[in-house]
Amino acid sequence: MVPPRLKVLTTVVDRLDQLKRACSGCLYGIMWDNALLVVGFNINENEQEAASEEQDQTKGESYFKLTLPGEVEPCGLFTANVDLDEEREAALLDGLREVEVTDNPVLLTYSSEGKAPLKSQYIINDNLCDTELYVLTEEEFWKQFVCIRVQGFLKISCDVKKDVVLETLQELGKEIAGGSVGFEFPHSSLYLVSDSNVCEDSVDKLLTDSLGTENNRKGKKGNTNTNNNNVVLDARLHFLQTSEFYCELAQRMAPVIFYRKFSFMELKLKMDCLTLVSRECKSSNLYGMLLNSVERHTKRVERCFLEHLDGDTTPVDFIPQAFHFIPPGCGHFVTLVYPKNKTPDQLMKESQLSLVKGLYSYHHYMQDGMDDDGWGCAYRSLQTIVSWFRRRLACQTSRALSILFSRVSECWSGCFEPLFHAGPVDRRMQWQGYTERSVPSHREIQQCLVDIGDKSSSFVGSRQWIGSTEVSFCLETMLGVSSRILRASSGQELSELGGDLSVHFSTNGTPVMIGGGVLAHTILGVDYDSSSGNVRFLILDPHYTGREDLTTILNKGWCGWKGTNFWNKTAFYNLCLPQRPRCF
Repeated sequence: MVPPRLKVLTTVVDRLDQLKRACSGCLYGIMWDNALLVVGFNINENEQEAASEEQDQTKGESYFKLTLPGEVEPCGLFTANVDLDEEREAALLDGLREVEVTDNPVLLTYSSEGKAPLKSQYIINDNLCDTELYVLTEEEFWKQFVCIRVQGFLKISCDVKKDVVLETLQELGKEIAGGSVGFEFPHSSLYLVSDSNVCEDSVDKLLTDSLGTENNRKGKKGNTNTNNNNVVLDARLHFLQTSEFYCELAQRMAPVIFYRKFSFMELKLKMDCLTLVSRECKSSNLYGMLLNSVERHTKRVERCFLEHLDGDTTPVDFIPQAFHFIPPGCGHFVTLVYPKNKTPDQLMKESQLSLVKGLYSYHHYMQDGMDDDGWGCAYRSLQTIVSWFRRRLACQTSRALSILFSRVSECWSGCFEPLFHAGPVDRRMQWQGYTERSVPSHREIQQCLVDIGDKSSSFVGSRQWIGSTEVSFCLETMLGVSSRILRASSGQELSELGGDLSVHFSTNGTPVMIGGGVLAHTILGVDYDSSSGNVRFLILDPHYTGREDLTTILNKGWCGWKGTNFWNKTAFYNLCLPQRPRCF
């Protein structure tokens, strides 16, 4: 089978040209004129998520996809400034196999160096094959495409409880998918109530009729511009009260009446969504496209309820509102849904960012001539924690990378990226100043556990692991620092500890050691949304084995924000939260 031609919007190429660091992500596009047109992409936050976009925990729908117009779907992957070895290429192939909207997903490989910076490939018969790439300008793009904006109101009746509202919205989405809505184009005689419409007018004809009607209304008859440059065509949404959906439902079921007292309400939801279609598309093909777009919008509304409806607001006072915009250099519309009755400040406060306070050093595998690859991650996490409590450095410079959190900025894709100051640290620089004890070696940590009777004498000099409990023992014995231990029965349950971790970083501000399965990490902060329960973790990974290069550590994800899918869903986790001394 011959794959479709490949076209890329010029804004995609321009955005790739601006990427100087190593990264990867998902491509989004639309099928058009026997060609796959790539219109945008989003960047995954770290290399470990390069092969597949992070999925929403509750609905399996990526957040970024929900912001896109209807008909724009995941169509492939991209890498930028990444050296593709066999392992990475195999991971990319696995990710490409997950793409469902096309039989030939595309891989774009970009490099900021070289004469041919952009390489394009299709996956054909499970192999990557080179293909020619055509670049489409924004002007050419909008001459070929238009966004149909569907607006209307849908009423739902249900209990006032949040979970009932969400369940009702899910049922509404199923009804819409079943064909319970119709579409009216107000400036023409076209009504779409099913996918069996026989009208063969093109979308461009509908757009021309719309513009002509508008000119007539304004007294400009005869000035209709048949080659109009409008990019939005209006349509109205109607809920079909006598559709075949309800007729079939009535034939299959007998009426049953229940009487129950409960708090009842009616919500009038404004639906406002965009669908990207070719101007040459026949109106007979529009119904299914618009239906899918409205269904996608119900998921946006559902997510808005899930993330922003709190205990201080009743659903009847909650008004989701859609906002459509084209970010600079993006090239396509993006849609976000926020509560109409909340200010930007209120929306920002719902997600609380809490970070470690102060200066510390990054300890990881293979430092100080110690080969602890495969067993020393918890030791390294303990060393990082001890460095936080120190009064000053023991020498002019440290072999461990000295890191000072200066600020956290929000990048375009919605995740957070830490910015550091690193380099030689002056001997006079004060850290937190709670102890003058040096950072313990692996052997000193093991000897400490033997001295307090937790381990046998054979433990010293071994390659045995330690966990969060042993870390707390060492902190108590070496520094006199007490710790709080938190537990989660699985990686998925770690999201339930978001509130505890947020309070810890706001009050104590110390790094947190977490151990689960055979791995240990250091948590440096959380981004916690108390209304939805969503949480992200800022992780410092002790499994890094490279040299002290800040660019590599950040760009390769050895220090970065991770979602709950980063953790093992079947592993049991213990967290050690060192408590800041109240006096010393």
